[in-house]
Amino acid sequence: MEKNQILWQKNTINFPEALQRMGGDENFLVELINDYVNEFHNYYSGLLTALRENNFEKIKIIGHTLKGSSAMLSLTLMHRYSAQIEKAGNDGDLVAANKLIRMMKNESLNLMKLFPISPDIVN
Repeated sequence: MEKNQILWQKNTINFPEALQRMGGDENFLVELINDYVNEFHNYYSGLLTALRENNFEKIKIIGHTLKGSSAMLSLTLMHRYSAQIEKAGNDGDLVAANKLIRMMKNESLNLMKLFPISPDIVN
């Protein structure tokens, strides 16, 4: 089975949609996904800090930010989780936010497996 089909079946990415958004440039898409995964780790740390501090506003803002970038790249599950994290921040629901943050971390690991990142990108 082709890598693109596996990605789509796992709901990790709507590959045809993402590729269309990038004008058919698969290399550019992979580069942007690598950037996303690298930046996600910074946001993940921010979310963990916000959880410890019960900072619902920060949870909501980071969720909103990730929601937009996930949508742009057609990262189906990341978009869904980040929208739910935004809502959890808005609702003051630490239990839901904590669960969703862990789910996003797992999905970021799936992205790293499916889109190998060059060593100079991972710090």
